[in-house]
Amino acid sequence: MKLQRIVGGPGILLSGLLGLSCFVTSASAAELFLNEVNVRDPESIELYNANKNDTLHVGGFEIQGTDGTFVIPPGTVIPPDSYRIFLPSISIFPDLNGETGLIDPIAPDDPVDFVSYGQAGSAPAPHLLSPFAGGENAVLVRAPDPAETAPGPPDPATDGLFWTLDLTPTPGGQNDAPAPDLGSSIILNEINAFPDDGAGDSIELFNAGEGPVDLTNFIITTGQTFFELPSEVIPVGEFFNIQVPAGIELEETGLLYLFDGIGIRIDQIAFWDAPPLRPSECFGRCPDGEGPNLGYDFATSGGGVDFFGLPCTLGSPNSNTDCRPTPVFHRSWGWIKSQHR
Repeated sequence: MKLQRIVGGPGILLSGLLGLSCFVTSASAAELFLNEVNVRDPESIELYNANKNDTLHVGGFEIQGTDGTFVIPPGTVIPPDSYRIFLPSISIFPDLNGETGLIDPIAPDDPVDFVSYGQAGSAPAPHLLSPFAGGENAVLVRAPDPAETAPGPPDPATDGLFWTLDLTPTPGGQNDAPAPDLGSSIILNEINAFPDDGAGDSIELFNAGEGPVDLTNFIITTGQTFFELPSEVIPVGEFFNIQVPAGIELEETGLLYLFDGIGIRIDQIAFWDAPPLRPSECFGRCPDGEGPNLGYDFATSGGGVDFFGLPCTLGSPNSNTDCRPTPVFHRSWGWIKSQHR
């Protein structure tokens, strides 16, 4: 199903959104937030009533996903400063490649709340199992929790600043996931997703911080799976190559999220819609360690500005190149004939 909303101008399609809407507009609706989202089976959505004094009546509110709509039963309430979990009776959230939801209130240009994730927005894709919660799902949460800090405005380009993955979920209670600290130290600097030698995918890390970093308990997720990094220390300004475990193909999602040893998301990058690479090329940041660090497609990852298809230089500076891909000139048939007159 294709859903469209006019946000920021006519004809803008908001795909990959998760949203909440209501049939009755009220001042209190502005204090209702999506707070925790699990897109895996069983799907669940946690709402938070930020009003410190009043119970919020949410019967008739609608949570709408690409694959369906869940209407909250009449008479449902959320007490002041409280959380409530809802379990849709049908699957309404597809995987990260789909359009995962849209806010659709009776006032169509005034959504109550929404979040964009995966290939559609900068919040990380939650479609994976947590490495630290005994096989439970990692979930998408606000960080910090709105009980502590007023949330920023929803926007696909900035949702990832205050949404992250909780690797040890707290359904029905205040989120305890650490807020993102993007670009603060270790950077996903070069990606070999199409190796010529059959050795498997690999990733180069670069320490752009102010001190050495121990990779113990660091994880990289692809939106569908994760792998832990070895317990190695990377000095400042140094590179370290990671061999991706067999069976994980980075090009399947074209998304990478890096979490440090205490669950802080410190970098992310995407290349799923990038131009094709030439033989022996990798995707690389150039200059090394350069942002942006909130990408969810090639363009928002700095594609064509400081993120390119470049000759693979895993383990050494990308800046040894000219920081620009080799130009490709497309000649028209008319131009070719004009050169042979």
